[in-house]
Amino acid sequence: MYWALHEPEKAREYLELAYQDGIKNHNILSVQMSLMNLAETEAEMQQYESALEKYNKAEVIAREQDFRYQHSNILANKARLQSNLGNHTEALRIYKEALAVVENYNLATQLPNLLTLQAQTYIELKEHDRAISILNEAIPLAKKNEAK
Repeated sequence: MYWALHEPEKAREYLELAYQDGIKNHNILSVQMSLMNLAETEAEMQQYESALEKYNKAEVIAREQDFRYQHSNILANKARLQSNLGNHTEALRIYKEALAVVENYNLATQLPNLLTLQAQTYIELKEHDRAISILNEAIPLAKKNEAK
C-alpha cells in the first residue's frame, strides 16, 4: 500500500517488520516473500546492491523450499534489474536459468512474460531480430494462456 502511495521508506519499514515476523514465527514463505518485496522496493529506491542481496537470499529459500513460482519470479526480477543496470550478459544468463525453472515445472502462465522481458534485453543490445523471434514465440503463448 505504501509503495502505491509513493512512500517507499514506509513500505520498506513495514516489509522489514513482515520479514522479522516471518522469522519469529518460522514462516519461511513469509520470509521469502518479504525478502522479494524488499528487494523490489530497494531496487526502485536505487539501492541496487542491497536489492541484489535480498533477491539472492530469497532465491536460495525458494530453491531449497521448492517454491517454484516464486523462484522463477525472483530470477526474472533479478535479470530485469541486471538488464536495467546495463549488465545484459548477466541478465540473459539469469533469464536462461528462469526459463529452465519455468519449463522444468511447467509454469506455462509465466513463460510469455519471461520471454518478453528477455526480448527487451535483446532490444537493449540492439539484437532486434532475436528480440522479434522471442516475441513471436511469446505472443501465441500469451493468447493460449488468456483462453484458459
